[in-house]
Amino acid sequence: MSKFVFIGLTSLVFISGLAFFFATSDKPLPILKSSENQNTSAEEPADAEIRAKFLIYTNGTRRDFSDSRYHNLSNEVFISPDKPSEVVVLKEKTTWNDFFMTLPMKITKECLTTGTGQVFCSNETKSLKFYINDILSPGALTREIEDRDRLLISFGSEVEDKIELQLKTLSEL
Repeated sequence: MSKFVFIGLTSLVFISGLAFFFATSDKPLPILKSSENQNTSAEEPADAEIRAKFLIYTNGTRRDFSDSRYHNLSNEVFISPDKPSEVVVLKEKTTWNDFFMTLPMKITKECLTTGTGQVFCSNETKSLKFYINDILSPGALTREIEDRDRLLISFGSEVEDKIELQLKTLSEL
């Protein structure tokens, strides 16, 4: 009988301790919302996903984004390991520059600094070119990423037929 009394008292003390802890906690308990009540503002849509593709070439060589240092670096715009040439955008009004700012590299309209520290800047013989959906777009970095966009960034002295081949590769992804 004393064994049951001991177990009963121990249980009562434990339950009382839990009740006291939750009653005096400063943090409110989280309230789970149904999907109907979630924030669906224009800035951060709950369900909308924008997917776009990109490729970067330097002196005719395609840059590789399969390394894990490039993956899932932001909750708003990112690339994943299974599709390293596809950008997933979860926040509207995200620009291409916003995306590239999340990666361990730097890009401006004149220069590209890769994740390994290589620098490619426009000069007298080579240039950094941007194409969105097959159209030369010098202001591409400030443009909002739209669903199914295709961005090609190409550095070098490539002639039109090499650019066309790069654009074709991008469209086939």
